Amino acid sequence: MNTLPGSSSCRGRRCRAVAPHLLSLALLCTACTWELDQDSNPGGDPEHSRDHTPEQQDLDWLATQDSLIRTLAGVPACNGPRDCLALPMGDKPCGGPWRYLIVSRNAENTPMVEAMVMHYNDINAAMNERWGWGSDCEVLMPPDLICQNGICTEAPR
Repeated sequence: MNTLPGSSSCRGRRCRAVAPHLLSLALLCTACTWELDQDSNPGGDPEHSRDHTPEQQDLDWLATQDSLIRTLAGVPACNGPRDCLALPMGDKPCGGPWRYLIVSRNAENTPMVEAMVMHYNDINAAMNERWGWGSDCEVLMPPDLICQNGICTEAPR
């Protein structure tokens, strides 16, 4: 019988392998909620609607998704610089990303992180248009990446 990781009857490699997939599934489900909630008060909480304008709810969604994506990406482990990847994160109204998220090409969940970042960027672009947000027009170049002490990091400039 399969059980959840952490339960008393879940032991061994199989349970440890299931835990990241459950987290990934939960994060992906959360990432899809903006389209459903964009014109509503999540949960119908009257306090929530008094304290947060729809624009603030969108900003909160972006912040939550950013945190979830970073959590899922984890520490970008590497054996060499080819293991490292910089994903453009966010969508400036003037064009280009707000920043880059450094991930490991070797991580099992990197394809899911990439999909979540693409979704995040698409939603950020829709919010830019919806709220008429602006930005500077500085072009942010992808960082040069190195593998330092087994972790992908931005190379010193």
